[in-house]
Amino acid sequence: MNHPGSLSATWIGISVFVAALTVRVVILFIWPDMYWHDGFHRLAYADELVQGGTWLPLYQGTLALLSTLTREPFWFRFLTSVYGSWAAAAGALFALGLYGRFGAWFAGLFLILCPLFLFESSGLFQEPLLNALLLTAACCLQRGGKPAVLAALCCLFLAACTRYEAWLVNGVACCWLLFHPRAAAHWHRRLLAIAWLALPELAWIVWNHGLSPMGAQSLSPSLSPLRFLEYAIIWGKLLFQWIGLLPLLMMLFGFYSFCKALWRQRPSLLSFDGEYAWLLIFSAILLLNFLLLAIAHPFYPTDNARGANLLVLLSLFFILHGLTRARPRVRQWVSLALLIGLFLSSSHPISLLRILDRSSHDFLAGLSVEVHQILAEEVSKIDHLLVVGEGFQAWPRIRTNETLSTIVGLRVHHHKVIGDYCLEANPAGKPTIEEWLTQEGVSHVLITKGWEPWRAIHDWALSEANSGGSLELLAEGRFFRFFKRRKPAEEVGEQGVQPP
Repeated sequence: MNHPGSLSATWIGISVFVAALTVRVVILFIWPDMYWHDGFHRLAYADELVQGGTWLPLYQGTLALLSTLTREPFWFRFLTSVYGSWAAAAGALFALGLYGRFGAWFAGLFLILCPLFLFESSGLFQEPLLNALLLTAACCLQRGGKPAVLAALCCLFLAACTRYEAWLVNGVACCWLLFHPRAAAHWHRRLLAIAWLALPELAWIVWNHGLSPMGAQSLSPSLSPLRFLEYAIIWGKLLFQWIGLLPLLMMLFGFYSFCKALWRQRPSLLSFDGEYAWLLIFSAILLLNFLLLAIAHPFYPTDNARGANLLVLLSLFFILHGLTRARPRVRQWVSLALLIGLFLSSSHPISLLRILDRSSHDFLAGLSVEVHQILAEEVSKIDHLLVVGEGFQAWPRIRTNETLSTIVGLRVHHHKVIGDYCLEANPAGKPTIEEWLTQEGVSHVLITKGWEPWRAIHDWALSEANSGGSLELLAEGRFFRFFKRRKPAEEVGEQGVQPP
């Protein structure tokens, strides 16, 4: 079995990294547009370290550094692909230490071809950086020695600044440091390590006066066994969706084999070493992740991103555990079948990227940057902003696109989203557009252009600005027009200024 620090291991790591990056760059060229609204948010605010909300700052910090060189979306996505390739290489090296060359190449190909990791690397997601830091920390701990342990602690610290799942990992690591049979030795060093791992979590909570400034997450007020059963079914569906049926069955076999060994050694669980110690740690992390996601409120049973990343990542090592328990010839054929299945399903992220047409993505990416630039200058002057965005329903019922409204919402606390309002110039039984704006106390109007569902309000706003009416055009970009409402003549007159 090769040591993760040997020359052979170095070549394995380099080979996996280059192969993973090649596959990811090909995907970027096949589909050059981003998917999912998180990417548009981060692109619009790429020059800011902390955006507010619930996002931890490390990944955004790397985007902020890159934004000093370029604002081209491709390079931001390329950086995320580099993180994903780094994670694949680190995963291969970690598997090399546990399962030898077979485990290294299988883990590397799994992390290269898995549809979930390809999907995460194709947009501006935090998960690739998290995976890279966690797997690098595991490699360092596996190697041993003071420099490697210090490097692992630094990786875990940075991971805790990337995504909340790392908080669970650090919690399990602290428990291992406290209760491992060798904890009595060098106890002061272990306490320092625990304090170091707890520092980023405590700092973030103190900074936000809670987990997040908006209180986006809380515990569900009503819990029942059915809720946990429902989330267990969801996890099964996620694994089937992202890795396929055969890998799912092999993962269950590997988990069953591990549980048998766990039951035989139950009087001395913490005395486990090597492979079984790592599988025990992974099981604890997955259990905590499952419990916290199942009791979280709000509960999103169809959200494929919640919990899927750690679940799929750690399932890899249970798959490897199951494969190594099979006979060599059976292991070879089953491994080949698993990888062929992953290769055939690797087009899945491309199909997800095609859910929205390309013109829509070009529109939203450009709009994100333009809206950020204008609001950065005008935000202090905005009282109440009306946002008219992308339509989802047939005329005349529209809703503002979630991407646009959230980007605006990060900047402006008092903004309104136009909803089920008839946008005809004189809707029967309803106030005119101007009367409605007055009733709602709107001070500024942001209207995206080039989309038919709100052509009426767009044409009305433009005619008002051109004729010196109630709106003044402040800025115009490729994708939007930004208006300010003029004060009524009587209000201006009361302030001693002649109306225009």
